[in-house]
Amino acid sequence: MTRGGRKKILGGIVLALLLGCGGSPESPESSPPEAPATGEVTLSQEVIVAAGIRSVLVSKEVFHPHVVASGVIRPDSQRSVIIRSRIAGRVVRVAVDVGGKVGSGQLLATLEGPEVTAALARYRTAIAREAAARRAAERGAQLLQIGALSLAEVEARNSDAEVASAEAAAARQELSRLGLDPGGDPPDASHASEFRVSSPLSGIVLERHVSPGLLVEREAPLFSVADLSRVWAVADVYEKDLGQIQAEGEVEVRSDAFPDQVFLGRIAMVEPTLDEAARTAHMRVVLENPEGKLRPGLFVTVAVPLRGASEVEATAIPAGALQKISGLTAVFVELGGGRYELRPVEIGRDAHGFVEVRHGLVEGEKVVSEGAFVLKSELLKGTIEGED
Repeated sequence: MTRGGRKKILGGIVLALLLGCGGSPESPESSPPEAPATGEVTLSQEVIVAAGIRSVLVSKEVFHPHVVASGVIRPDSQRSVIIRSRIAGRVVRVAVDVGGKVGSGQLLATLEGPEVTAALARYRTAIAREAAARRAAERGAQLLQIGALSLAEVEARNSDAEVASAEAAAARQELSRLGLDPGGDPPDASHASEFRVSSPLSGIVLERHVSPGLLVEREAPLFSVADLSRVWAVADVYEKDLGQIQAEGEVEVRSDAFPDQVFLGRIAMVEPTLDEAARTAHMRVVLENPEGKLRPGLFVTVAVPLRGASEVEATAIPAGALQKISGLTAVFVELGGGRYELRPVEIGRDAHGFVEVRHGLVEGEKVVSEGAFVLKSELLKGTIEGED
């Protein structure tokens, strides 16, 4: 049976349960299957233990009224950098790829170009002139003491030494700008024109714009590197909600990629300007991301508390207990004796991993929080066998 067929059968079960409870489906044209559907499953204790089925009590939880804003994960701009070429030249080697972890100072790529060769030549010339001028000034001072050289000649030699020293300093600065170490060992002739591109921080390579043999201009982007141990969630808050939400404090962030996990973040700022087309303002939320689960580009929702709103106590269950069947929300209720019932529910607010249940459950009942997949399979199997 196809996946679509299974979803239709399970959807028919939920539809039958809704009709049995006195509810009405959204579409008057749809009807339950001809065979009577049952939402009950019975399992032996051995199967329950092997499947890891666990139930929790329906309880009361405290909810803080909030506004849900949609957003996306972005790198922290203080912990990310676009690495650009400092010279015009050709890419010789690329040492990393997208997704690779790099350390501060690690080699990313090697370029070659005449600018590096010229800078090295100017530096070596300047260093040689500085040394010669310094020696000449020292000899002039000695000759002055014995009267073999005039004071004017000695002052001229000292002036030449100062000029040579300034030129050498400028040459060193030029090498440093190119990322070369003036105090390091000079490269051999075969690598005299090479320029090494290194990462200025530890992180993950998010973008790579170069390949061996590619010609690049000065200031062309080569790589993008970011430290993702801390990221931003940039959410869009609608104009009508700006006067109601808190502008600081803690918020809850969720993603469909990790439906059972709540990420706690801190509001860093709400931007002072609006997007004139969308009528929204960007809210920046700072999130610690030690496991790297929150990746740039990941869509998230941010629950922003309302300013001055009081907390509300309501019937609630863990978010992981909810089941989506053909677009309908339901839970498996433990009846005792290995029996479980699929029951539609109406949900409301969510907070700290719990979801408010407005209709369908009462406090003290037990719902399945883990292992519901096995119950779904048994329910589908029983329905198919009933049709046969």
